[in-house]
Amino acid sequence: MGVIEMKEKIIGTLFSVLIISALFLAGGAKAVNSSISDIQDTNKGQTINFDVNFTGQVTSGTLTIENLGAKLDIIKCEIAGDGSYECTRSQGSLNNPKPYDGILINLVNDFGYGYNPGSTLYGIEWNTPTSLQPGSYKATFTGIVNGNPVTESDTFNIITPAKPK
Repeated sequence: MGVIEMKEKIIGTLFSVLIISALFLAGGAKAVNSSISDIQDTNKGQTINFDVNFTGQVTSGTLTIENLGAKLDIIKCEIAGDGSYECTRSQGSLNNPKPYDGILINLVNDFGYGYNPGSTLYGIEWNTPTSLQPGSYKATFTGIVNGNPVTESDTFNIITPAKPK
């Protein structure tokens, strides 16, 4: 083997070692898993509880609950990375949302360690108003994980309770 061939082989080997080292130090790809618990149909005026879970740390999120019928009714909560949140409700028009305090959002973080990305769990409790329009609703939660939006949603019904005879 000539001197030039030997130098090329050494340079190629060093380059390969550098690339493999860089990939090893960067860590493996981290897939984001997410889920939303099944939201049960509920009588208006009662409480709805559900959870949204993500692998990885959520830096911010948005919860939207909307009436899927003809009447516009949208509740939107903006959630910061520390779990603080503000909710508004738009009824009939999107032009004048009003502050809304009928939703409680609890944040539970598991920061993980090593190659474990940890997880973020949001426990959501909605005290539905007795004046709520019966019909189909959709809850959508979008969390920003590793700079990317990850969305989970579920549909459910709000029912008017039967009147006792």
